[in-house]
Amino acid sequence: MTDIVIYANDTIVGAAQMCEITDDTGNPEGWCGRVRLDKKRLSEIFMRGFVHPKAQKLPFQKIEYDGITINNVWVKSNGFVYIVDNFIIIDQMFWVAEDIK
Repeated sequence: MTDIVIYANDTIVGAAQMCEITDDTGNPEGWCGRVRLDKKRLSEIFMRGFVHPKAQKLPFQKIEYDGITINNVWVKSNGFVYIVDNFIIIDQMFWVAEDIK
């Protein structure tokens, strides 16, 4: 299984079970499935303590998997969100990024 890791400020803030790039022309787009984020580490990225595109004030620094780095990731839309203890679980998170390397 591939490790899909989500970073903010050089710190791991989450992980995903699957990730796919759907468009890599212009601003890259894609989605991640079964995303788990550490609620305590998200306060700098999201206002009001919840994950929603309109609440995001800073991008995720990067998503890394299979030797691919997706930089400056903005949440475009998301599916169902579950809050469990100190984690936020999102069934699908669609994103747009500034760069892929």
